Amino acid sequence: MRVLVKNLCFLYTLIYTSVAISQPEIELEKFQKKYPGEKSVILSRKEFIDISKQGDSLQIIQTVYEERLILTDNAGIYASESIYFNSFVDVFDISAKSVVPVSGKYKDVKVKDFITKDELETSVFSDDVKSINFYFPSLVKGSKTILEYKKNIKQPRFIPYTIFADFTPLDVVELKITCDKDIQIQEKYFNISKDSLNYSISEKKGKITYTWTRKNIKSVKNEELSPNYRYFLPHMHVYIKNYISKSGKNKSVINDVADLHKWYNSLVSNIEKEENEELNKIVDSITKEEENDYEKMRKIYYWVQDNIKYIAIEEGYGGFVPRSSAQVCEKRYGDCKDMANLIVQMAKRANVKAYHTWIGTREIPYTYTELPTPSTDNHMIASFEYEGEFYFLDATSNTLPIGLPSSFIQGKEALVNISDNSYKLVTVPVVDASVNRISDKVELTLNETKILGKGESKYEGYYKTYLTSRLDGLNEKDKIKSLRGFFNKGSNKFILDSISEVNLKDRDKALIINYKFNIEDYVKRNDDEIYINLNLDNLYSNDKIKSDRQNVYENIFNVSFSNSVKLNIPDGFKVSFVPQNTSYTSPDFEFKITYIQTENSITLEQKIKVNVLLLEKKDFDSWNKMIDKLNKAYREVVILKKI
Repeated sequence: MRVLVKNLCFLYTLIYTSVAISQPEIELEKFQKKYPGEKSVILSRKEFIDISKQGDSLQIIQTVYEERLILTDNAGIYASESIYFNSFVDVFDISAKSVVPVSGKYKDVKVKDFITKDELETSVFSDDVKSINFYFPSLVKGSKTILEYKKNIKQPRFIPYTIFADFTPLDVVELKITCDKDIQIQEKYFNISKDSLNYSISEKKGKITYTWTRKNIKSVKNEELSPNYRYFLPHMHVYIKNYISKSGKNKSVINDVADLHKWYNSLVSNIEKEENEELNKIVDSITKEEENDYEKMRKIYYWVQDNIKYIAIEEGYGGFVPRSSAQVCEKRYGDCKDMANLIVQMAKRANVKAYHTWIGTREIPYTYTELPTPSTDNHMIASFEYEGEFYFLDATSNTLPIGLPSSFIQGKEALVNISDNSYKLVTVPVVDASVNRISDKVELTLNETKILGKGESKYEGYYKTYLTSRLDGLNEKDKIKSLRGFFNKGSNKFILDSISEVNLKDRDKALIINYKFNIEDYVKRNDDEIYINLNLDNLYSNDKIKSDRQNVYENIFNVSFSNSVKLNIPDGFKVSFVPQNTSYTSPDFEFKITYIQTENSITLEQKIKVNVLLLEKKDFDSWNKMIDKLNKAYREVVILKKI
């Protein structure tokens, strides 16, 4: 520890000396030329992690140093700063200052006030995340901000990852880890190779120091509808595999998935300490008439969704250890772990085998196989197996039917706790576009330049769950207000007159919404002709991907649309022009627009399917071709001529 502190002091002295003798104008001009168009550059981001043995345990101290140069006149955007911590991480020895150009020299202005506050998220009832907040004073163009602090990482499985690029240029990034020779660490690289980093190992007085450095890194573009930055920013995870304690014991931390499962299982294996008669009665009352395990689990799952309110509670190990089923049943609320455990315990009482299941949401790109650490997951659900198929039960959403996993865990690898000594890695299926459907049928009648319409929309899959959540508890007036934008057709003069729904509360059936609407000034008349565009829903018309986009394009879920617009031909008119049918097909997305004419009507039928969650750069051209072709079709009109 003394060696680390000494080295840090020496580093800090070197940095301070270079700052003191440099000319602000020269340095500003240098980095404006090096990173043109940027608002700031991080001159140095350095992390030092010292891992030492304390008896049979480990002490992990992380030191963070960051120096930023501001290149824009709007320097105030960099004034606010926060450092986050929780019960697993203590923050101490904070030092922060502005280094401001004054008369051709730099002047230090230290931060004096540090304010600690709770960081309670909107969706979280209780958690232990706190922040230390402060402002860098007196910032102007050419100023620097310098921040240094230490963290005591009290859980050895929670070593943070290091990013080797950012949305701001990084002139130097360095990670240095020092530990005893018999502490075995493992690094895993994502979106970067080890060869792309300047890597070195040194040894001194029985300690090994590993160093990774990268320099002159341009900023990465921050683009809308991109997946989480961990999908594309180069970064590295380091975790401790095992070590020899001071008493000579071989202590395993995380060698593989089996070690992670062993730790996770220890957190859930002893939480049920007594029987609960109320829960026994509930399980018996809702499952006694069911003969197969699937129907029993369906009843249990829906009971938890209907009767337990989801409230996130993330305090220390409370973020990992579920509360007992008796507690959750009594209080009628819980977080994801509490709900998952309640389902498992209720299934046990119904003689059905269900499992605690750990999983990461789609914002986390890793699998357990490639990164067997808690960084791979952030969620717990229940699962059970029936006739060779796994079902993933997430009661945090009270609208999901059994068999439909949460949209945010599609395609993710789940760690299923089969028993104290066994587990399975099971991949959650990606729900096909044919499951998430909107089927919309509209019939139109002309009234001068206004159109009057009545329609029926059927919503299935994730669309059904979304709309059910949106409509639940609203009166008729508020439902119309809430859905006006969702149903908007034709033009901004669209008026939703009325709606009524069927199967709003039935998870296992499609939601059907019947509605009436009108659109003023939609029809164009010219002498004896009427022009009307039957493309009332211009889906994806504004979704062309920019040519300079760098990141993949993320969809929330796969979708399919089936729209039918029938126009009743008014008396005294006939159809004189019908647009050509058109279509586009690729492996992951397609559309088809067809016109069908009868004696008294003309109908536009539109089908669109997008069956890919992450659209890769290689498919951007094909996607844009489809959008171009769609937009051309959307401009076509039907012409009616007076007889």
